[in-house]
Amino acid sequence: MHTRDDIAGRGLARRNPGDTNIPAIGAELATARALSDLAHQLLDASIADVEQATGHPATFRN
Repeated sequence: MHTRDDIAGRGLARRNPGDTNIPAIGAELATARALSDLAHQLLDASIADVEQATGHPATFRN
């Protein structure tokens, strides 16, 4: 089983030089990307934990 120290989400946002500089939008985008990354890692960890516990391949549906 995984612990919370095993997983960390990462997100990055870069402003196009031609776009208006609104830092809040970049922060929101980076946060959304980090949460998406974290969600995918948690799903993968859950699948691995189920497979380890059951000894059978596992897939989850969204």
